[in-house]
Order: sequence, then C-alpha cells, then structure tokens
Amino acid sequence: MSSAVNAHVAASQQTREALLEAGLSLLLKLPASAAFGHLTASRIATEAGRTTGAFFHQWPTQEAFLQDFVAYVLRPDLAVSGETVAEEIMQRLDDGASFQAAVVDATRTIPQQTANDPQTIIELLLWNRARHDEEFRQSIAAHYEHLGQTAAPMYEALATLLDRELRPPFTAEVVAALYAAVAEGLALRSSITPGFFPDELFGWIAVAPRRVAVRCRASIAPVVRWT
Repeated sequence: MSSAVNAHVAASQQTREALLEAGLSLLLKLPASAAFGHLTASRIATEAGRTTGAFFHQWPTQEAFLQDFVAYVLRPDLAVSGETVAEEIMQRLDDGASFQAAVVDATRTIPQQTANDPQTIIELLLWNRARHDEEFRQSIAAHYEHLGQTAAPMYEALATLLDRELRPPFTAEVVAALYAAVAEGLALRSSITPGFFPDELFGWIAVAPRRVAVRCRASIAPVVRWT
C-alpha cells in the first residue's frame, strides 16, 4: 500500500474519531431538555384527541407543561407498588417459607416491573438536564423527597420486623432510595442483556445483611409498599 493511501486512511480514521469524540462532548455538555423534544404540543394534543390551542390554553409554554408533566409522573401512586408483592410474601409465609425465602421469591419480578415503570423512563431523561440546570434540579428534588417519605414506612416496619435499628447516615428514606436505585440499576442492565442477572438477585440483595427467624403476617400486612 502506498504512503499516499496510508495517509488517506489515517486522515479518515482521525476524522472518524474526532466526530465520535465531538458527539461524546456534546452529549456530556448539552442540557437534556432536548431529550423531551418529541413531546411537542402538537404531538401531545393529537395523542390526547385535542387541539394545539387546547394545549396552550392549559400551559403557556412547553416548558410549563414539562414541569407539570414531571410532577404528574413522579407521583407515589405511579411508583412500582409492592402491595401485590406483600400479599405474595404473606402467602409464602403462611405456606411455611422462611422470611428470607419469601422475600427472595416474591421480589424476583421487581427489576422487570421497574424497567417498565414510567418513573424509571423519565428519570433517565431528567438526569443530564438536572446536572446542567440548577433551577430544574431544585424543581424536581421535592418530588423525590415526597417519594422517599411515602416509601419510608415500609422500610421502618421491615427494620422493626427484623429487630434492627436504622442508624445514621441510614434513615428509612435513604434505605428506600437505595433499594430503588438497586432496582433501577438491575432493570437497566437486564433490559439490555436479558438473563445476565439471576431473577432472585434483588431479593438476595434485600435480605443479604440479615438473619431472619420470624413469622410476620400481622406486622407486614399494613405497611409493605415497594417503590
């Protein structure tokens, strides 16, 4: 191969790498508001069977809509609920399973549920913008506080059930956020590489630090809610 051809190939490779690096640079620097670019007023109105005028009657701008939209999606009642999981845990306990086995078995679908949770999907879009837009970050932070406060009673009850005491810096809200983060991480990787993690992994993580030898139908029933 001639030196001229070699030089051309090298220049082409440099251009390719420069363009890829530029894409990475833009991805890291630009606010993620563009990630919501497909949520246009006209598209939303059409999806709802309304007119664009009706949209702007409700919100003066699409940014105003986005603020209300985030609040709408990040509602505790839209989070992955553990009421069904709680019932499954109690059923397994009634059937004679240990608490550890009941939790591991009943929570095996949590990552899959989380992957399809609207809150998980929107969080991926919110993250980068929040890094670059302090006002936006502050506006959504309150929603997370509300989610944590709603989930906290479940983890407080679980600690009591296991005869454990939450100590600083761990609070019920911190533990709730920790388990939510674990579920989201497992959901993301499992969606891309199905079968990579065992189905029972979330349950193993949840009970790994604890040794349990109790039956708990009465204690767990009123409060369990996985989020």
